[in-house]
Amino acid sequence: MKLNDQLNQYMKNEFNDFGVKSFSWKKLQALWANRFYINSLYLLISNVLGAVLGFVFWIIAAHLYTTEQVGLASAVISAIGLLALFSCVGLSEGVVRFFPREDADVNSFLNTVLSILLVTSLLASVIFIVGLGFWSPKLLFIRQSPIYLVFFVIMTLFYVLSTTLDSLYIARRKAVFALIRSAIFNGLKLVLIILFALFITSAGIMTAWGISVGIALLAGVFLFFRYLQPHYKPSPVVIRKVVNDVVHFSIASYTASLLGSGTISLLPIIVINLLGAEANAYFYIAWSIGTVLQMIPSSIATSLFAEGSNNENSLVPNIKRSIKMGLILMVPSVIIIFILARWLLGIFNKDYADNAATLLRILVIAMVPNAINTVYLSIKKVEKNIKIIYLVSAALAVMDIGLTYVLVPHMGINGAGIAWLASQIIVAICILFSFLFRHKSKGSTAPNGNIG
Repeated sequence: MKLNDQLNQYMKNEFNDFGVKSFSWKKLQALWANRFYINSLYLLISNVLGAVLGFVFWIIAAHLYTTEQVGLASAVISAIGLLALFSCVGLSEGVVRFFPREDADVNSFLNTVLSILLVTSLLASVIFIVGLGFWSPKLLFIRQSPIYLVFFVIMTLFYVLSTTLDSLYIARRKAVFALIRSAIFNGLKLVLIILFALFITSAGIMTAWGISVGIALLAGVFLFFRYLQPHYKPSPVVIRKVVNDVVHFSIASYTASLLGSGTISLLPIIVINLLGAEANAYFYIAWSIGTVLQMIPSSIATSLFAEGSNNENSLVPNIKRSIKMGLILMVPSVIIIFILARWLLGIFNKDYADNAATLLRILVIAMVPNAINTVYLSIKKVEKNIKIIYLVSAALAVMDIGLTYVLVPHMGINGAGIAWLASQIIVAICILFSFLFRHKSKGSTAPNGNIG
């Protein structure tokens, strides 16, 4: 049976399992025992915890530091995130898709992946720092101080390793460890940003963030190698077989992540260059709140990807679960944040509410089509449909970045939100029409039962 037909059969009774009449403790226990639901839940808690505590982090920053300091720090952190995405070259998702099931192959696999990431991270940092005058003149202060320079390079490496470590947890279907690492990182930075406001005023935000990244990484490494891979032996080697196994998929995944998630990290840098540090502070805070909702489809899609990678026969029922779980969590969340947008920004101070409330509402609406696009890409990764992954990711990135440059000079930070909303809606509509067309045209269903 084609995947489209299987999915249609499952969708007929899509919501029955969540009906009030069918509720029982046995069903609740069954949901808890299901690997897809439990790992989705752990990832969701981890991501939402990071987003919410990140929200608190920037509230504290807004009250203890100047608007310019918040704008510069947020741009530096975004730059580190963008470089980490470049440095991972798709290996974070390649780890999930191809992590060895036999312990004998794990050492060569991990050593190859970590060796590649060390080189790419250092290379990306050097290129960015050398070209700062071109990429972002506002951040030239990084290379004017040895302390900032070393901090930037080390934090980029640590961020890359943290991302990869979470991928290893997901590959082993132990997302609870990712939750623990996230809790350590996000909890610690709240304490440190307050302490450093008293002693390191000018760089307190970045210092608190950086130290927290390092300590959480060390804790995460201990958890992984103590409980999941106790016999691992580190060695700086690159095994050709490992590269050959993952490179094709990883490059495609890397390009998709670079075009998709890279756009998220790039937007604050675009805004600070076009409008300045103060406007970027308003944009970044609204962006941080709005993208909290993105954690829902992202967590579900990641769990879908991990389960599908371990067992491709589970893809169709897990798509059904993804749709149900996404709707149940997304709809009320969108409504609540839309209504409370001005109040949430007012927690920072009145200026943030006055300047960014409209932007936040635009971003919240955009998260609905974004959820469709995120889950769809995850399905294509399981199916290894590289062509579609490239096409969807490129379309989102080109439209969003292009529209941002066109709209921001005329509409301010709201222009960036409208650009994001428009690109997400256009691609989501294309995906839905593609699925409906292929479902109705049974004779022209995609090869191997692909959806869309």
